[in-house]
Amino acid sequence: VSDYLDLVEKFTDFEFGETGDQIDVSQLLINYSETKDIEAYVSLKVENNQVTLMLDRDGAEGKYAAQDLLVLQGDSVQAAINGVKAGQDAKDVLLDQLLNNNQILY
Repeated sequence: VSDYLDLVEKFTDFEFGETGDQIDVSQLLINYSETKDIEAYVSLKVENNQVTLMLDRDGAEGKYAAQDLLVLQGDSVQAAINGVKAGQDAKDVLLDQLLNNNQILY
C-alpha cells in the first residue's frame, strides 16, 4: 500500500541530539492532531547498526500500515544505538530521544 513512498531514502550522516538533524513528516500525516499519540504514526526499527524511521500515515485509523521512510546511519546513530542500556528496547529509547529532542517534526 505504498502510494506515497516509492523508495526508502538513506541519511548517511544523521546526527542525534538536541542540535542534531530534524526530519519533517508533517505533510505525510493524515488526520493527525495534538490530541493523538504521535507514536501511532511514527515508529523505529533498529537493526544492522542502523535505525529505520517508519511511518503509518493515518496512525491507528487502519487504512495505512507502517512503512519504512528513512534509514538513519552514521557515527552518531551508532553511538545512540550503543548508548541503549541492556534490557531496554532500543527502538523505544531512540524514538523517545528523537521526539524529546524535537528531531521529528509533525
